[in-house]
Amino acid sequence: MPTYDIKLETISIDNISLNIASLADRHQFYDPNKEAEKLGISDSMWPISGLVWPSGIVLARVINRLNLTNLSVLEVGCGIGIASLIAAYKNVDITASDYHPIVKPLLFNNAKENNIDDIKYIHGNWHHPMSNYGKFDLIIGSDLLYEIGNAEILSVYISCHLALKGRVILVDPGRRKAGKIKKAMEALGFQYTTTRLDEQGKVKNKGYFIQYTFQKK
Repeated sequence: MPTYDIKLETISIDNISLNIASLADRHQFYDPNKEAEKLGISDSMWPISGLVWPSGIVLARVINRLNLTNLSVLEVGCGIGIASLIAAYKNVDITASDYHPIVKPLLFNNAKENNIDDIKYIHGNWHHPMSNYGKFDLIIGSDLLYEIGNAEILSVYISCHLALKGRVILVDPGRRKAGKIKKAMEALGFQYTTTRLDEQGKVKNKGYFIQYTFQKK
């Protein structure tokens, strides 16, 4: 990918090692056709979706330990999509989604480098639910609640795409804004539990990360 500075690293998710290409730093920017600009993505926010974030690694570890046999899974705001790559590696019916134009080429490049063939991707804008893509048994995401208003639009988006008895797992690094997702999801008829996790994705009373799990009441 000659248009960005890329770094390569090996990321271990329990017993699985992935070779991951991501943006070299937070100062990258490349938008010659103004695709990102048309989507409202500023030059300062442009690199965000092309970086590896700790919450994404924790989510991948959570997903790796779940039995997802016969479940359809959607990762929203996937970015680099390590959780989606892990799911695809384990032959889970996974669909990754994001609205940033950089995500798809990075995701497919990383899938190819790790000999992962069966991974699906759809453009996902939280303001526009994709009713033609059907419902999912499990919706996952990591570090999505960093801006004011994200909780409200994300909760509606999730509700539109979740199967009747489906479940939602969101991992957050303890952002103060993230707590608003509980009220937003409750207003749509969901109940929730919160669990503290450490960086290995294991339950810890004083863990840095928070896992929000939602289901319909």
